[in-house]
Amino acid sequence: MRFTFALLCLVSLGHSAVADVAAPRVLAVGTKAGQEWDGNSLKMTFCWCPEGSFLMGSPESERLRSDEEDQVGVTLTGFWLGKHEVTQSEWNSVMGKTPRDQAGNESLAGEGARYPVYSVSPDEATEFVTNCTRQERAAGRLPGDWEFRLPTDAQWEYGCRAGTKTATAFGDKLDSRAANFDGNGPYPEGEAGPYLKRTTEVGRYAANPWGLCDMHGNVWEWCRDWYELTPPGGKDPEVSKETIKRVVRGGCWLDVGKFCRSAARTGYFPDEQKAYVGFRVAVVRVGP
Repeated sequence: MRFTFALLCLVSLGHSAVADVAAPRVLAVGTKAGQEWDGNSLKMTFCWCPEGSFLMGSPESERLRSDEEDQVGVTLTGFWLGKHEVTQSEWNSVMGKTPRDQAGNESLAGEGARYPVYSVSPDEATEFVTNCTRQERAAGRLPGDWEFRLPTDAQWEYGCRAGTKTATAFGDKLDSRAANFDGNGPYPEGEAGPYLKRTTEVGRYAANPWGLCDMHGNVWEWCRDWYELTPPGGKDPEVSKETIKRVVRGGCWLDVGKFCRSAARTGYFPDEQKAYVGFRVAVVRVGP
């Protein structure tokens, strides 16, 4: 099975739309929302999320919202966010593990080079991004004032919304023809759609206005923040004080649509390694 997976990892990591503006090969500040950069050894594609302000959370009028979504004003410095969730091929290249290594006693929920990795803890995800930073700096592809990280709670929602103010990046409705979730529960209601009962290849569904794929559904995604009921607002906010849970975002393949809204958020225990939790990577400037 390891041999089979190794063969799958030889599949091209292409399969993304051409950005409107050519991205610099050496990482720098982007010039336009959705600009792409893939100048790293894994050819992971990142989309530029420009500096800006937004209301994080959902209005009280949003249907099926939860009390974890009270709105706060946020201003963010520009950053790069992974176009896709980290794939099994990328995970294997950096961590030397396959989905079967990760799953343990958990059932597999999709296997292939371009499927998202899952059954990872936030500590493992942090190890992945730390290794990427070290490797890319050593190769001269990543300037010393940039680093790979998990996105913060606020960065994740900002990228997901991509300038929209509706319940999802695609409007106030969502069905499973637009994202991978339990199609028996479209948001906020409506006709049932497909239910795959597993993950699917990243990028299978349409991207949001900034070129980001699978921000709704497929796998929940770990964030950098520790979980608090109401997130902080302000400039580049982050909950760095340890609590008992870490923030996850985006909903997943076994959830109904309300959990896949842009504002939907919850917390999981950091030792939870489930077949519906993965992550994507941000690249953030850490120097002046």
